[in-house]
Amino acid sequence: MSVANHGYHVLLGKEIWTLSYQCDYDEGKALQIALSVADFHTEGRNAFHPVDLAASYYTQIEAAKVAAAKFAEGRLVSWLNHFERVLAANKKQSGFFVGENMT
Repeated sequence: MSVANHGYHVLLGKEIWTLSYQCDYDEGKALQIALSVADFHTEGRNAFHPVDLAASYYTQIEAAKVAAAKFAEGRLVSWLNHFERVLAANKKQSGFFVGENMT
């Protein structure tokens, strides 16, 4: 899924899934998180398709093993730390990334 699609889903969320944000800041924060998730997803997918993104994992399995191990040792840890910091930064301390309840 592209970055544009993730952002589009957040923006449509208000209309389709009746997401409600307390303020524009929360809405912007949700979009920022969705775009970070898109980046995380892209990096993870690339680790399993290091030779050709359009080719099957099984046609590049040896290269994927190396790339996935490298991702797991480095970038995966960085991303998980990032999401933990974002979660902790929610001043409501609600256990949600944005606001104090699930919308």
